[in-house]
Amino acid sequence: MSEELARKFHEAYERLAPSFGYETRKETRDFDPTSANGMLMIAVCGELAGDLEAENKRTWEHRANSLARSYAPNIYSCKKCGNPCISGYCCGYCGSNSPSSTVEEDEQEVAEWQRFDSGETRSG
Repeated sequence: MSEELARKFHEAYERLAPSFGYETRKETRDFDPTSANGMLMIAVCGELAGDLEAENKRTWEHRANSLARSYAPNIYSCKKCGNPCISGYCCGYCGSNSPSSTVEEDEQEVAEWQRFDSGETRSG
């Protein structure tokens, strides 16, 4: 996936550069994944793709947790691992014996993710 993303990035970069008044170097106009430039671009794209994937996973996990809490209000985020658990019970994910966040903490988290879902920046 990283090489495919790097190749697409390179092609778009080469195509758009002239419209920004930039002339690219002749020796790097064709994408070469074995060149230093190509390997660097693949590495950067791999790192960015990993970061985006992790952020997307966290976002969807929080949305799923919020949805679960809307149907079962006694479900809270575990203080230790953040996964959903029933108030008063041990966390089934990490085994914490005092997993439930307080109602206030949970309401604050829900409000933060509602702001995030509406396009506002998340504070934490």
